[in-house]
Amino acid sequence: MIPENRRENITNKRDNESNNTKILIFFNTLYLSLIFCIVVLYYLNLPVVTNKIIFIPKGSTSNIVTHLNKNGYEMNIIDEIILKSGGFIQSGWIDVEQTRLTKMDFLIKLLTSKAALKTITLIPGETSYFF
Repeated sequence: MIPENRRENITNKRDNESNNTKILIFFNTLYLSLIFCIVVLYYLNLPVVTNKIIFIPKGSTSNIVTHLNKNGYEMNIIDEIILKSGGFIQSGWIDVEQTRLTKMDFLIKLLTSKAALKTITLIPGETSYFF
């Protein structure tokens, strides 16, 4: 025996399948975004060993990342995106203040550090070259 409302059963079944598909897509997207966030956070917690004072050339963020790559700091597209979103990088000699940092601390130091300065005491009337 065939039910009288056969079309209604077919459309209800299609609606249930489309709802299940939408829910599945939503949760898969959520899982992938969480995994991506975990990977990025792990990457930003990797240790970086650096000198206390670093030379940063003038130029774009891409040029600075390339320069740091050539000098032994492993930088990639994630670092470039973070630096571009963080603002402008100071150029010249930068005082990082520490030699062992996490990747995120290193990137923040690149964005916020001041120029490396050395204090000099001038004595009035002194004529020798070295004080």
